[in-house]
Parts: sequence; C-alpha cells; structure tokens
Amino acid sequence: MVAEIPILNNIHIHGRFHKLVLGSPELALLSKPGQFLHLQVADSIQPLLRRPFSIYKTTKTSVEILYEVIGLGTEILSKRKAGELINSHGPLGNSFSESLTNKKPLLVGGGIGIAPLLFLGERLIAGGLEPEAILGFRTVDDIVGTEDFEQAGIKCQITTNDGSYGLKGFVTDAMDSFLDSDHKVFCCGPVPMLAAISDLSSQRGTECEVSIHNFMGCGFGACLGCVFPTEDGYKRVCKDGPVFDSKNLVFG
Repeated sequence: MVAEIPILNNIHIHGRFHKLVLGSPELALLSKPGQFLHLQVADSIQPLLRRPFSIYKTTKTSVEILYEVIGLGTEILSKRKAGELINSHGPLGNSFSESLTNKKPLLVGGGIGIAPLLFLGERLIAGGLEPEAILGFRTVDDIVGTEDFEQAGIKCQITTNDGSYGLKGFVTDAMDSFLDSDHKVFCCGPVPMLAAISDLSSQRGTECEVSIHNFMGCGFGACLGCVFPTEDGYKRVCKDGPVFDSKNLVFG
C-alpha cells in the first residue's frame, strides 16, 4: 500500500524521542506486529531515500510510530505538522508469531528497538496471553515508551547500562536468572544485544525471534542494501525479515 496519509499528531516526548500518529483505518487494519512503514520524510528529493520505521501501535483508525532523531531524515520528520500528508509505503516485511503454545512470551528491547514490541504485546494480550518485558537503555535520559507498555498491562523490568534507573547492566543480566525453555523471546535492538540474547536463548533451549533493523534503500528487496548473514546465506531484512528465527542468524 502506497498512499498519502494525514499526520494526526507529531509529539515530542523528550530529548531526541518523538511519536508520529498517522490517520488511516486501512493501514491500521493491514498492519501486523513486527512490520514497518517506509516513509518519505520530505516532499523534496533531499533526502532522496525513504526511512523505515517499526509500527509501534495501532488503533482502529490510526498507526503510531516511535522514533529517535539521529540524522537528517528523522530531523526533518520531527518538524512535520499535524494536518500535513506524508507518503507511506507499507506495511512491509514479515511479522512476529502471535500464536504461542504453552510458552510464556518475553519481550526484550534495547533503546529505540522497543518500538515493534508494544504492538506485539498488545496483540498477545488480546489473544489471552500475559507477556512480560525487559527494556534496556544506556542511561535514565534514554528511557522512552515504558509508560505505554505499563498502560497496556505489560509488566516491565527496566535496565540501564550505568545503573541510573532500574537494574544496572544489560537486558541479558535481567534475563539470566529465570530464562528457560518455557519462554519464547521476542527481541529488537542493537546487533550486539541481539547476538547476546540469541546466544543465551540457545543455551537455555529457548525459542527466540529477532527483529533486525538495517539501513534500507528500497524497502521491497531490490537494492540488497539491507542484507544480513544467515545460515542460508545473506537475507534481505526488508523482504525476508525483519523478523528472523535467532537460530538462523549469523552474528559475526
């Protein structure tokens, strides 16, 4: 679906973090947890390429994107106003599994990588499950979105690298004491974090789905700019992913 979609709101949360709300019942109906939108952030050709954003939340009439200003594209996006139209391509990519059999869902996110996990958590709750979350950040100033998880009814453990809030350490430190094969892990964040989670999950015999965030040129698998190594060769994150079984990924 490629469409000009109205911006309902573009909220500055704090620091570098913003939430974009797009009004589209059709897009909301089509979207699945783990999928992303490829947005044309500006009306001009600068920047030329679209930017990918995980779907954070949906309602019957809207889709929300949680994003961090880290470059020209997201800086331009942060200036967009309610009432403007933005060109969106999507939803794109595959999605997380929502049908679990005798598994306890554990959502593990790092930094802005928490973005696709709220949508998943809300869908799991709607399906009668009780997901828990471990959300990791570098420092207290980087914490974002945790109140949305809690309002959705998702029990959260917060970690910070420097101990300025919650548990001091990494998300794997919080997982280490209880993770077992009764869980199924869904994770997204920096690649070193994903590698550590995949390794721990493998050690404990735990199923694990990983959402990879790579730079994307086209968003539909033609340019090969977003490939990631797997046991079956390089796979396109935008087309074959962004969600992969951790057992199939090769982390260096």
